[in-house]
Amino acid sequence: MNDLTALRDKLVRLLALELSGGCDVMAAWPEERVPPAGRPFLCAGIEGVALTPSGLLGFGSISRENPGLVTVTLRLDLYRPGSGADGLHRLYEELCGALLRNAPQIGLQEITCEPLCREEARRSWRLPVKAVLKAALTGPPSAGTVLEEGSITKLDIRRNDL
Repeated sequence: MNDLTALRDKLVRLLALELSGGCDVMAAWPEERVPPAGRPFLCAGIEGVALTPSGLLGFGSISRENPGLVTVTLRLDLYRPGSGADGLHRLYEELCGALLRNAPQIGLQEITCEPLCREEARRSWRLPVKAVLKAALTGPPSAGTVLEEGSITKLDIRRNDL
C-alpha cells in the first residue's frame, strides 16, 4: 500500500463515521462488489496528484532536502441506485459538512460538484464530486542539519534580466 492509498483509505474511514447511516462508503469501485440495492453510496478514489516546489514563491526544486508540496485531487462520487436521484444533493451537502469539519486535519482546499448524470452500466444516478487536499511532503533531514521550523538559512536574490 502506498501513501496515496493510505490517504484515500483514511478518508474513507473518516467519511464512513461522519456520514449518516443512509450511505455506504467504499474505496474506488471494487469490481467484485455489487452496489447496495436502493441505498446511496460513495466511491472514493485518487484522480490526480501535483507536486510543486515549496520554496519562496514556488521557486526552487524538489529534492530529498526540499520535498515540496503535494496537491491531491480525490473523486468522491455519490451514487443512487434505481430510477430516481432523490437525496443525492442532500447527501452532497452532508459530505461537504463532513469535509469542512475536518478541513484542518486533511488539508482541504476545495470541494466541487459536477452535474448529475445517469450511469446505465451501474443502473445508478451519479453526482461527481471532487475534493482538493494540499499538504507538505516531508523528507529525512540531511546528516548534521538542525533547523528550526520556518527558518530560512540562505536567500539569494538575482536579477533575471541579465
